[in-house]
Amino acid sequence: MTARSKYGMGRITGLIVFAGVAFGCSCADDAPACERFPKAPVVFTGKVVWGNDDGSGKFTQATLYRVRVEEAFRGLGAEEREVLIDPGSYTSCYREYSVGESYLFYAGAKANVAATTVMRGSGPAKVLPAGIEKLNVYGSAICSGSKLLAKAGGDVAWIRSSLRGESKTRVYGAAYQHRLFQEADPGDVPLEGAKVVLTDGLQSVSVETGPDGGFSFEGVAQGRYRLSATRAPWTPSMSESINVASGACVERVLKLGAKAAVSGVVRGAGTDVVVELVRVLRDGGLAKLASIWTYTDAEGKFRMEDLPAGRFVVGVNVASPMTADRPYGMSRYPAVLKLEPNGVVSGLEFDLQEARPVRTVRVRVFWGDGREVASGARAWAAPVERADRFLLSKDAKGGNVVTLRLMEEYSYRVGADWFSMAGGRMDHVRSGEVILPAGKGDSVVDIRLEGVR
Repeated sequence: MTARSKYGMGRITGLIVFAGVAFGCSCADDAPACERFPKAPVVFTGKVVWGNDDGSGKFTQATLYRVRVEEAFRGLGAEEREVLIDPGSYTSCYREYSVGESYLFYAGAKANVAATTVMRGSGPAKVLPAGIEKLNVYGSAICSGSKLLAKAGGDVAWIRSSLRGESKTRVYGAAYQHRLFQEADPGDVPLEGAKVVLTDGLQSVSVETGPDGGFSFEGVAQGRYRLSATRAPWTPSMSESINVASGACVERVLKLGAKAAVSGVVRGAGTDVVVELVRVLRDGGLAKLASIWTYTDAEGKFRMEDLPAGRFVVGVNVASPMTADRPYGMSRYPAVLKLEPNGVVSGLEFDLQEARPVRTVRVRVFWGDGREVASGARAWAAPVERADRFLLSKDAKGGNVVTLRLMEEYSYRVGADWFSMAGGRMDHVRSGEVILPAGKGDSVVDIRLEGVR
């Protein structure tokens, strides 16, 4: 069995759809404001006040969002207090925005309503409010980097400082042996002591990565460079070509390869039991997420390849919480593994712990005035003891009752919400959280939404 994992990708622009042919949309890690802002033609913050996404979940539609401009940084005229955002109509890079939310928009060049709505597929044309054609349209699809304003405080602060002429040119990032997701994650395995080289072809400067794999070059002159990292016996990172603009930045993740392998058997396991490789941190604790995972075969055997070097624990539900689908108590090989860059560890054996009891919890969802929610309800639960790791969510199958299968020995934060798409407008009502204590047997939880419809 080979390890299954998710690796970060280099910066790739989204691929779009022409003549009804869809190409996969692929975006890179979320770039910092100091890299996005200098390249974006239009940048502003604004509140979405209207939208006509049809709720189908498909990108084969012409969609517009009306946005009330709150703070303009670049590309908008002084008279543009309201604009339209095209979220990538008819492209696989389509994204959805929420009416009522404010965003930091990184957007493309100006267009108009006619150009945005000319392709409408086989369905009827969407009805547009009177006078909307007078507003300019700016594209901001999923790869644009636009984000909720509540999560963009650092971006906005940097943009303001840049406009005041206070920003410094910088090339920075981190070197990893393994990176779990596209964004930095507790399951990542950084590489300390790697030599990172920045060169313009004539002169080179270098720095060494720190304990978290981080590196930084300050005060870099504007120009084109190549960036790479080495540390024997790891495989060197790919050499990346970068353009550095004055007062801006470039952030990159450099990955060096290691070829360790681990194999063994989980006694008592059958097919598809998840085995995790969890990093031991410098303080002796464990990473919150597994770096790599794989599945057992019918005989309980597992094998992981192309592994990073370092100290790890191997087991079942070591980093992951128990769930109704994976109810086994934490099971692990008793010793900490020390993997060399190309080392092989085989013959590991450990017992799968017994399945722990599961309970059925019926979550009944009510409006704020006590009426039952007739349709559109959803409930979710996250274990208090593992709140950073897992959230279970299900929709009601008609009526207001959502049935969840939860572990008896965990307490849970339980919440609910309600969605509707009517007239092309998304409506969303949330609840507060309640705590469901650990306990035996089935139970019922009543939750009121913070509003009525």
